[in-house]
Amino acid sequence: MKTLKPRTTFGSRSGTLLLVISMVSGFGPLACSVTGPLREDAKAEGYTLAKLPSHWKKEELGAEADAVFYSATTKSLISVNSVCDRYTDSRLETLTQDLLSPMKAVKVVHQEDLKISDRRALFTRAEGQIDGVSVQMSVIVLRKNRCLFDFSLFGTGITDAERREFMSFVQGFRYQEASR
Repeated sequence: MKTLKPRTTFGSRSGTLLLVISMVSGFGPLACSVTGPLREDAKAEGYTLAKLPSHWKKEELGAEADAVFYSATTKSLISVNSVCDRYTDSRLETLTQDLLSPMKAVKVVHQEDLKISDRRALFTRAEGQIDGVSVQMSVIVLRKNRCLFDFSLFGTGITDAERREFMSFVQGFRYQEASR
């Protein structure tokens, strides 16, 4: 039986999307995604985010992420994920390290506390390598109303404009817990 290996071509839409699918389905970096036995985590419902510029298109990947947006212009991705009633004792710094764990030779370029939707959030910008390819990642992790949210911007050549778009997108986050 012949085994086929998936081709990943960084910078191409299909390669980037394959990478994100693997990241959000257990390979790594979303803090809300955990490897191990499969279980269905409760997701946050009813939260809103600011609108992204028109070059960002929402992708329907069927993955664990709440939402993934792809920019054909810049070949970068934004992912949003939530999980509720879990990780209540984990520090935001530890959860951020989990998000960055798929990268090798990780260098944290900048880290700071932010206030988003009246909650402390941890912003981290890092560089590293995946499969020998240099990548950048900006991550924001926050807790609100028993839920953990992580927002990631991922790409091989993230621009300052993309970083501003990502920050505006996340700064528009609002969440009122729906009754469960």
